[in-house]
Amino acid sequence: MNQTTQFGVATEALLKEMATVRLHGAQHTIGRNFGSRTRAKKKSRKKKSLEQVISISPRFIKDDPVDCFGQTWRQTLTAWDSLVRQTRIPPDTPVADLDITSAVDALNGSIAGKERTSLPPGSGYVQFSRFLDALEGRVKTDRQAGLIPSESGRVTASIAFDIYLRAQSVGPEALQTRSKMSEHRRAGRRWQELVGPSVFLLAIYTDVAEKFVKDHLRVDKETFKAMASVALDSIPTNLLKACAYLSTIAEDRLRSGLPCDDAWMDQIENYMRQHSLM
Repeated sequence: MNQTTQFGVATEALLKEMATVRLHGAQHTIGRNFGSRTRAKKKSRKKKSLEQVISISPRFIKDDPVDCFGQTWRQTLTAWDSLVRQTRIPPDTPVADLDITSAVDALNGSIAGKERTSLPPGSGYVQFSRFLDALEGRVKTDRQAGLIPSESGRVTASIAFDIYLRAQSVGPEALQTRSKMSEHRRAGRRWQELVGPSVFLLAIYTDVAEKFVKDHLRVDKETFKAMASVALDSIPTNLLKACAYLSTIAEDRLRSGLPCDDAWMDQIENYMRQHSLM
């Protein structure tokens, strides 16, 4: 084979190789582009689905929230004040010496709906979540101080759950398992997302909101946060201010040890009317 023939054969082989490379490259590009389009479609569908879910958020709020608040805030404040006083953990008592049976029974009763005529749905769950947070904080402090023996593999939350379960009285309202406690705590945290600056906003939420709170499989945590944000944005500003004011003054009253009586609530009402909060 002469040089010209060898060159022709080599050139032909090179052209075939280049064609193969171009074909593979094209296939790779097509595959990559197809994957990108598929991901884009999925992302678009997810965004649309999220928008549809979030569009439900305004239905979380009752039709006339200001009027609803005006009619119920006194009885809500009285019942909430009573629940919080019953479920406060003494500041200087070690966990091992705490008697929290009455507090635990009050929380279980509230969640079960014993105070439904006075407290809005969700109140018991919110205070349950807060109570567990405080109990865990006390357990952590006592462990660090050596007042609770360290056990390998036992986390603070687990110890707090056990203390709560042991403190319950026997009855239909008692929580039977840690998983039930976790479920209630998750609901409490979702309610806290919805009420934002004030627990007194619970009075203006609908059954739709309650369904999304209790069924955590409806939407994930991040989606629920977005829904809660939209719901809060739809609440009239004067109502947000009124509830925030009520929370602040109620907490001050609790710390003072003074009772939640009619004379005090009359002063609150006068203040809110003077400042156009009602």
